Formats: sequence, structure tokens, C-alpha cells
Amino acid sequence: MPEPQLNRVNMQSDVLNTIFNNAQAMGQSTYYLIPKNFKQHADTTQQCGDYLAIYAALCGLDYPVEQLILRHCTAQNTEDSLQQAQHFFMVKNPENSQHGHTQHFQQNIEKICQHFQIQSSCCIEIVQTRVHIQVLHQGQAIHCSTEVQQITDCLEQVFWPKFTQMTQALQLDVANEFEAISEPQTNLGRLARQLKIMDVLSTLNLSKTSE
Repeated sequence: MPEPQLNRVNMQSDVLNTIFNNAQAMGQSTYYLIPKNFKQHADTTQQCGDYLAIYAALCGLDYPVEQLILRHCTAQNTEDSLQQAQHFFMVKNPENSQHGHTQHFQQNIEKICQHFQIQSSCCIEIVQTRVHIQVLHQGQAIHCSTEVQQITDCLEQVFWPKFTQMTQALQLDVANEFEAISEPQTNLGRLARQLKIMDVLSTLNLSKTSE
């Protein structure tokens, strides 16, 4: 029996192409894509608080984080279009990580996802020219192995359709200064951020290095 045709998002993804081409040049890299709107029935205040807590945890672990936004190509900069846009963290395993550190990185991300009840995530492991993608969505796993040049095509089939209707072409961008979580600009703000980081890392029992 033939496999069902996967839905596909028609999108522009120059951002990811640049990231993954650089990753291929380094030989080995691991990334996670984590969505912002991961609780369907949570109110906006709770969503925002959880999102800030996740960002604090990632910063406290010294993981490089890119804030991405998925939106319709034709969307205007209106309140409705901003609400419809989907925000993601793209988290990178530090470049100097060896195999043991990669496992620890994945364990930390999994702890974060479990604690905040994140139902969808995507792990991307690149080794030279090959890539393995694992999408977790509502308790089910989808696996995809391909060439680095085909990563964006694979994500367009197995990951992005879970977050948006495929009625229009989409584009993925780095979140701008109005869309991204900003860094604190005052000493009081930096102190509050550090206290938040310490609280989240302690609550989730997260550490930068494996024991």
C-alpha cells in the first residue's frame, strides 16, 4: 500500500539554509526547534510567562538561541497578523560539544519540554553531509534522514504544517526587535534575569555539564 502524501508548506527559508550550510561546514551540529504557542488552552499571560522561563533556562545553559518567526509572505504588519505568526526558539548545541555533551544537551532540552508540557518539537542532528530529523508531536515521533541540502524540504513536510494552515506561502525570518525577547538594559533588569535563570535551572534540575 503506498505511503500517504505528506502535506507541504510552500515557504521561503533562506534563514535556515544559511544556518544549516554553516553547520555542515563545522562537520557536526545538533539543533532543536521549540514553538512558543505550545499550550492550546493556556491564557496569554501563562504562555508569555512560560516562554520567558524557557528562554531564561536556555540562556542560563549558555545555549546559542535564535528567535524565529513563521508568517504568511503577504501578511501586513497588523495586530492580527502578528497574533497569527508563530514564534520558535532554534537552540544550538555549543560548537565544541563531543558525543557525551550532545547527549546531555538533548537531555536538558527534553527536561524543558516535559516540564512546560511542550507537545511539539524538532531535533536536527547534522553529521557532515547527512542529517537526521526527529519530530515529536503529541506523543508521536516522525523520523527523516536526508542530505543537508534537503533539510528545509523535509521540515516543510513534517514540521511546519503542524503550526499553520497551508493556504498561503510562508516565510521564516529572524524575529525583529519588536517580536523577539529583548535583553535587559538596566542593572535591575539584569539582576532580575539572573535570578530568574537561577530559579528555573534549580526547579528543572538543569546543569551546563554532565556529571
